[in-house]
Amino acid sequence: MADSGAQENALKWLDRETAALPADGNFHALALEALIRGTDCTWAVAADTSDGFSILASCCKDGERPYEPNATDGKPPFQSDPANQYWFATDISADQGVEFKSCRGHVLHDEAGEAIGYLLALDRQAKSDDTATAMFFRLIAARISARLSLEHAARKQVRADLNTPQSRALFDSSPIAVSITSAADGAILFVNRWWSETYGRPAEELIGTRMSDYYPAPEIRDDLLQRLQSEGFVRNEETQVKRADDGALIWILLSLYPIEFDGQKAVLAWAHDINERKVAETELRVNEQRLQNFADASADWFWETDAENRFTYISDGFERATGFTPESQYGRDRLRLLRPAASTPNDFEVLRKLEAREAVRDHTYRYSIQGRDPMWIRSSALPIHDGHGNFAGYRGSTANITAEIEARQHLQSIADRYLSAIDSMSDGVALWDADDRLVVCNQRFRELSGDTGNIIRSGVIFEETVRATAAAGSFAASGDTLEAEIQERLAAHGNLPSEMEVRRLHRILNIREQSTADGGIISIVIDMTAQRQFEEQLHQAQKMEAVGQLTGGLAHDFNNLLAVISGNLELLDSRAKGDVNLTRFIERGLAAAERGAQLTNRLLTFSRRQPVVAQTTTLDRLIVGMQDLVQRTLGGTIQIKTRTGTSPWPCRVDVSQLENSILNLAINARDAMPDGGSLTIETENLDLTDASAAQRQNLAPGCYVTLSVSDTGTGMTPDVLERAFDPFFTTKETEKGSGLGLSMVYGFVQQSGGQIRINSAVDEGTKIVIYLPRSADDAADGLQSATSPELKLGNGEIILVVEDDAEVMEIAITMLTELNYQVLHVDQSQDAIALIRKTPDLKLLLSDVVLPGDLNGKVLAETARQIRPDLRVLFMSGYARDAFAPDGRLDPADELLQKPFRKSDLARAVARALST
Repeated sequence: MADSGAQENALKWLDRETAALPADGNFHALALEALIRGTDCTWAVAADTSDGFSILASCCKDGERPYEPNATDGKPPFQSDPANQYWFATDISADQGVEFKSCRGHVLHDEAGEAIGYLLALDRQAKSDDTATAMFFRLIAARISARLSLEHAARKQVRADLNTPQSRALFDSSPIAVSITSAADGAILFVNRWWSETYGRPAEELIGTRMSDYYPAPEIRDDLLQRLQSEGFVRNEETQVKRADDGALIWILLSLYPIEFDGQKAVLAWAHDINERKVAETELRVNEQRLQNFADASADWFWETDAENRFTYISDGFERATGFTPESQYGRDRLRLLRPAASTPNDFEVLRKLEAREAVRDHTYRYSIQGRDPMWIRSSALPIHDGHGNFAGYRGSTANITAEIEARQHLQSIADRYLSAIDSMSDGVALWDADDRLVVCNQRFRELSGDTGNIIRSGVIFEETVRATAAAGSFAASGDTLEAEIQERLAAHGNLPSEMEVRRLHRILNIREQSTADGGIISIVIDMTAQRQFEEQLHQAQKMEAVGQLTGGLAHDFNNLLAVISGNLELLDSRAKGDVNLTRFIERGLAAAERGAQLTNRLLTFSRRQPVVAQTTTLDRLIVGMQDLVQRTLGGTIQIKTRTGTSPWPCRVDVSQLENSILNLAINARDAMPDGGSLTIETENLDLTDASAAQRQNLAPGCYVTLSVSDTGTGMTPDVLERAFDPFFTTKETEKGSGLGLSMVYGFVQQSGGQIRINSAVDEGTKIVIYLPRSADDAADGLQSATSPELKLGNGEIILVVEDDAEVMEIAITMLTELNYQVLHVDQSQDAIALIRKTPDLKLLLSDVVLPGDLNGKVLAETARQIRPDLRVLFMSGYARDAFAPDGRLDPADELLQKPFRKSDLARAVARALST
């Protein structure tokens, strides 16, 4: 049975499309598509019989190949009753050489009723017939016949009228380009005005030229003539021709008909200039392709629904976002997807707008997909309408914003954690908006600001908080001074970035302020009270260090004077036996000299920063014991390696200070490796008893235990390396470093009698090496010679005295002579070396530590040993024993005699030196 609704819709569709069809459009193709829409046939064909049986146009159902006729003998092989205007045939046998099983047709005729063609509907399956279908065929055939009649009439008129000048003038005024060419050689016999304008040359210049000259290639015209010969005509052929004036290619819609003209066979050509349309079509295709590329490349996806909200198009972005193909969603009702997900007032408002066919902007909702995690999407949609203004559906775009929503939720979580974190900070933090109103602050900011009530709260203006806390008594000043401090604080707040230190009641605060990207201000308040107290103590310690340096310098000269005084008094005492009064005076003088020596020693002791509680230890045990502490301090991003030497030597150090030094060096290394790295702590025994080896290390000869801490961090520039041990020098931000770590390590090493070295380069890491003297065994350290009240006299041994102070030298010579020693004396190191070379029997070198010239006592002793390895050395110094450390520890074979000294001290020291 016929579907009358489908036939009615097909006719309406054909009328709409025909109304929009350009003059040069292919109406026959539209009519055949309408036939397929109304009858659901497999193929639709329009044939022209005026010049033999030829196909005007054909159309096929979606998915079918185009129709290919197998007979052109003037009659269709399937026609069962040519006398009827409408006919049908079913169960057509296969032996007729066709693929269809049924055929329905209608005659096409002109206005006079003369048959000029056929309208056919062919089906692969047999179909029944009814009156409604016959009427539908009649209506379609009438529309095609009307068009064919016009074409036939025009051809007849051309054949009839072009033989007169009047008719030629009439065609010359036609808005359609017309030409007549010789069928034999293609010479142009006639062109009208529009043809001349289309080809860009006057008609008289075109007449006589060959039509083949105006095709891009000769084979194009040859093909057209073959089709004209085989089919009887060529209708509505889109082709390109060359303009005669500039050779530019233009598009025309060409129809060719065979005619007779001036007694010869000719070809009539009708041509419409469709160049603008083809250019527009090309631009349209480019724009369509551009839009399609945008849609395919976009992370979003685009979609379209029909009037019933069913999806008719979805771009490929949908599959990239969801994993499902767009085709899987075609035909689904979009509103049915939205209604179950609606949960908020905004969702229901969007549903209302869609049902009212209104536009929707940026609708965000959670979209559940079977088998996938729910995703957040954002959609916008605009209603679309057909050419008559009827609602045709929606076009829209959708974006997957799951990452954006999750990031926003994550940021909110971070913000919540941030607010919790700043409340636990030891520094005060406050954030002010662009209008200088408080956004948020922590409790510590309120405490440091002196807010004991509810002065500092969200929304309060900055100046109000300053004046309110001042009125509450948090400022130490009052009166005009208070107002001046308030103005200074307000000025710093308005001139960013700023940093200032202020005194508040019982507090010293460091206030730093910086602008934020949104025009606000962040304030950080640090309580500097304890640090300033520490710095004051450190300043005092530095002053004491300066006193110590001054005392050390004075001690040498002062002790020389005391040595002269006490030495002369003692020599005088040996010559004043029996004179009671004189002896009393001498003893008083000696006692005064002794008190002076004790006072000097106390001053030296007082100038030290702190006492050293030394004990014997091996560094490998200490490092292993500290490894867990260092690892916890540095965190998991830094790998710690430890290496200890075999059979490590002991050394005497203050263990707690050494542990603090290692920790300080490790923390410095961590700060130099913000992205993680490797920290290596290692120990090694180092034998530098060879003077040349020690000199290469810039150390005093001896045995050392080395402790090195190396990192793979950023390293130091040369100018930073030069100042690394300076107190308060740091490359860290102000609130992240005091600049005391390395200077404290340096002081500890110096007090322990050791040395410290730094090797560093930018991007190559840093290595710090501590050299600590090897410790002798406890028995050797505690061995003290028994003190004898009797002076031990010499056996005439030769002693060389080197002293630049003449009076001290005279005392030493006199005492040594009385102690039965032979004495040589000089006041210059170079002279001493000369004497050593030419005095083979020399037993002892008694030298002051500080001597004029380039060779001090220590260097003199080293040089003397190179000449006489068996030579004994006894040093004299006005410093305490620790004062000798900057030049290196004493060689185990050396002794030190501290000035001022008594004759008995000299006797014991010389005897001990000669006996070792």
